[in-house]
Order: sequence, then C-alpha cells, then structure tokens
Amino acid sequence: MRRSYVACLLTIAALGLSVGESRATGLGCSGLPAAGSVTSHPIFCTVNCANGGTLAAALAFRPGTTNTFTVTIRGVCSEAVDSVPGDVTIQAAASGDGLSAPNSSADPVLGISGRGVTLTGLTISGGVDPLFVHKTGGVTGTNLVITGGSTRNVLVSGGLTLIGSMVENSPGDGIDSVSGGTVILDGGTVQNNAMWGVQASGGGSLTIDQGAVISGNGTAVGSDGLPIGGGALSGGDGYLAFWDGAIENNVGAQGILLFVGGSARLGRFVPLSGDSVLVQNNAGDGITVLDGWLQVRDSTTNISGNSGNGIGIYGGGHALLQTNPVVQSNAKNGIAVTIGSVQIGSGTGPATIQSNTQNGVFLTNNSVASSGNSANQIIDNGQWGILCAGAPNNPLASGTFGTISGNAAGQNNCNP
Repeated sequence: MRRSYVACLLTIAALGLSVGESRATGLGCSGLPAAGSVTSHPIFCTVNCANGGTLAAALAFRPGTTNTFTVTIRGVCSEAVDSVPGDVTIQAAASGDGLSAPNSSADPVLGISGRGVTLTGLTISGGVDPLFVHKTGGVTGTNLVITGGSTRNVLVSGGLTLIGSMVENSPGDGIDSVSGGTVILDGGTVQNNAMWGVQASGGGSLTIDQGAVISGNGTAVGSDGLPIGGGALSGGDGYLAFWDGAIENNVGAQGILLFVGGSARLGRFVPLSGDSVLVQNNAGDGITVLDGWLQVRDSTTNISGNSGNGIGIYGGGHALLQTNPVVQSNAKNGIAVTIGSVQIGSGTGPATIQSNTQNGVFLTNNSVASSGNSANQIIDNGQWGILCAGAPNNPLASGTFGTISGNAAGQNNCNP
C-alpha cells in the first residue's frame, strides 16, 4: 500500500497537479502530504464514478496519514475492492451511490481487513459476496443496502455492526456469521433471501436488536420440493441472541432452526423498556430445535401464529422456557417434543402456553417435559393441555405444571 501511495503522488506531480488537492480524473483528495511524507491531519477523497474514479485509487492514499481517512463515493462504481485497511470511512454522497460487482464472479465486491472501518449510506450489490468482513476486520455500517450476492449478501468472520440497514434479494443467505465472527443487527431489515435470512455457524454469533426484522426469507426448495431455508439458523456451535425485533413471515421451513450444536437465547436477562421479541407468522415451526439448545425468557417474548408448532424439539434438543414468555395461537402444537426435552417455567418465573390449534404440549418417542414453576398456565388449547403419545413412545411429564384448564380434549393424560 505504501508503494502505491508514493506512485500516486509521483503521477500527480508529473501531471503538474497539487499534491494537496489531487484532481486526477474522477478523483479529488484534500489534505495530502508532500510526496514521500506522512501527515498527521485527516485526508478526504471524493470518487466520481461517472468520470472514471475508483475506490481502489482513493485507498492508495491511505498510508499518507496517521489520522482518519474518508472517501465519499458519487454514483455507482463498477469495481471490486478487497482488504480495505483500518480507520477508514467510506460514505455515499447520495442514496443509491456505492459499488456494484464488475462481473458475477467478483468475490467480494467490498472486503474489509482492518478495524475501525465505517461504511455509511452505501449500496453494495452483485458478485458472490457483496460484503466480506475478514477475520481481522471490524466494521460499523449505517443505512447500507446490500443486495444480490449469488452465495450470500454478507459474510463475516470478523466483527460487523449493521445499523438501520437493508440486506435483501440473494439466491443464498442474507448474512452468515462464521468462524468466530460477530454480527450485531441494530435495527434494519433482512428480507427476501432465498435460503436463510441470517445464519451463525462455526462459532459465529449473531445478535438481533433494536427492532431488527427478519422476514420473507426461505423461498428456495430442495429436490424433494420441500423448503430448505427460513428466517434464522444457528448450527455447529453458532449462537443467536434475540433481544428486540421480529422473525416473521418467513416462507421456508422454520422461523428459527437450531441445528446440531446451535443455540439461541430469546429475551434479555434484564429487558429494556420497549423490548419486543416476536417469532410469528412463519410458514413452518416458529422454532425448531434439532440437537440444539434454546432458552426463551421474559414476557417480551411471544411465539405465535406460526403454521407449524410454536416450538418443535427433536433429536436430542432441549428448550427452557422461563420468566413469563408466551407460546400461543400456533396452527399445530404449542410445544412438540420427539426424542428431546423441555422445561416449562423456572425459579425466575412461569411460562404460558395457550390457544394453540392442537395441543399445548405434545410428547412422543422418549421425550420429557418437566415443570420448573407451579404458576405455569397451559390453557385454552384446541386439543389436550399436555398429551403423551401411547406405548411404545414412553414420554414423561413430571412436576407440578400449574394451571391446566380449558383445553378442549382434556387437561393432562400423562403420568406424573
């Protein structure tokens, strides 16, 4: 990078231009030091894409300052730039300005390798992965539009905070946090991606906060014609934290899938005023726990209106409901368990399971439901309050579950 910076300065000097104010075609920079020197003052560059300017040419001046470096992009530059260094701000001059992939195989369109990078107002589109945050990268993106990546829109193995941004319209995933990556969604929307809206795997984590919405994802189907995506996936030691927002109206198999070691926690330990955690109106189960782990807590959390079960637990999965969450009005069971376990309520508070079309709790195939609070409410479900499938399934419901009433077929047919 240092060599390219000096080369840029020599070119400017050869053209008779001021090194303090470069006006090479499509690129203007202020605050540049003399050739071969470094300034402690900020440098500001403006890239005019329509006049042939490029982000890559602007970034070549980054080594010229020990201070901040800011690039403003006017128009849409058709280029791919990887390994953006640290302490750089890249911002759009107007809505729609940014980067588009020069070809379909560009990967990434914008890659970040340094920390302290700020992206503001950009549209980043096309290629394989429009935005990639490398392991060494740390980025805050505000009011971004990231769209049209053929594999996914955002790939993160470093750190990324997205504020009020839109991630949409990939034939793959919206956002993948992998290999220890950390993603925070601070508001904004992840929508209409064909596979998963968001995914955390391989030790990656993803936090949904400040009213972020994950919706309309999961349109892809497998060779058997069944959906293969959904709202959010946590697998392979991935972790999903859901503090405030909605996972809703996803058209794939699940709103949330916790798969083979994936885990999720819904609801803060200490809720903030205005928090709302909604898993609602998804095409399959609201939440599927398949050899994963789930904690659902607090009255801010509502799992409702899903076309399958509110929560389905399978293949060794476990779920804990505590501190007043509500599972209600789902088209199948409130909670269905097959070769798994669920604890309903805890010492911190009960849970409510109500008004589901089938059973409040349905247990089969060596499954266990236990009660951790005698003030639970399992009420007004369309069939049983708690239903244990008959032999040879051998399910078990243990403890004092609290109020079980108003269920149409009966209250509890399980042996305590």
